[in-house]
Amino acid sequence: MKARRAHTRKRKQVKRLNKRRRGSRRYRIRGGGKRIACITAIFGGYDDLKTPVIQNADRVDWFCFTDDTAMRSPVWKIITTPYHTQNAKPENKQYKNDITNLTDPKIKNMMSAKYYKIKTHEIDILQGYDYYIWIDGSIILRPNFLNKMLEYADKGCKMVNFKHSERDTIKDELKLSLEMKKYKSQNLQAQYDAYINEGFPDTQGLFECTINMKKNIPEINALFDLWWIENLKHSYQDQLSYVYALWKKGIMPDCVINEKVFSNEDYSYSNAEIMKKH
Repeated sequence: MKARRAHTRKRKQVKRLNKRRRGSRRYRIRGGGKRIACITAIFGGYDDLKTPVIQNADRVDWFCFTDDTAMRSPVWKIITTPYHTQNAKPENKQYKNDITNLTDPKIKNMMSAKYYKIKTHEIDILQGYDYYIWIDGSIILRPNFLNKMLEYADKGCKMVNFKHSERDTIKDELKLSLEMKKYKSQNLQAQYDAYINEGFPDTQGLFECTINMKKNIPEINALFDLWWIENLKHSYQDQLSYVYALWKKGIMPDCVINEKVFSNEDYSYSNAEIMKKH
């Protein structure tokens, strides 16, 4: 009788162990064992930091770059080191939106946050990661968000973007942006004209830059370097310059999500009107 009970206990132990092993194996396979950093940035209290309540949150590292020394989070690592000023390049001082030239606090906050969106590969604490996932501060993540993004990492995608759900050209994006108060100081028309005069065909489509994922490899980092210069040179309306940078470098996102970035079942949701504030 004792032997039978011992045998039964042993079988249950083996069954539980195998179950844990299968779960662990699936866990390791997600993202192919790659190191992934999720990144956001909030400066000047522009947004509220949102705690992600999602599946497999511990599968990635979470970084929030901010100027708010009182900010706390159970998930995000709060980083107040001012990399956007520490890493500023002297040769970029020629551009109007270089951080060293800005005096308007709203513009300065926008460009400060945007640095962490675009120049992640230059930040020392992020350089060891295989992928970067950018998340705007206005976005609330769905529980399945990370699982879906890790599927793209499994596929080896170099860039993951959301297709714009309402517009297809930067000309249409320009029309809307010219009506927005936060871009009044930015000469968007001159930016668009410069691109067209250079031969930009405006047939690349349009992407929502609110969420993106990129692989940390030289060709993608070079694309983002150009994107950053366009933000410094022309305007911080980065959806105009992103498509131009893609055309200039001869690169297109190899994985495109054809869902609304602001409202869908798998990825995220938010109030799109937030993007029009200020």
